[in-house]
Amino acid sequence: QLRLSGTELALSLQELVVGNIRLYASKIRHCNVSIRTRGIAD
Repeated sequence: QLRLSGTELALSLQELVVGNIRLYASKIRHCNVSIRTRGIAD
């Protein structure tokens, strides 16, 4: 009973993609903050 319907599969893929985008965005934000604080320190 592992077979998913098309809509279920699409929704789970969408959740996965959205989760990855959120994770990626938070990483970018963290990098930008650390670069900015390092620039101020110099």
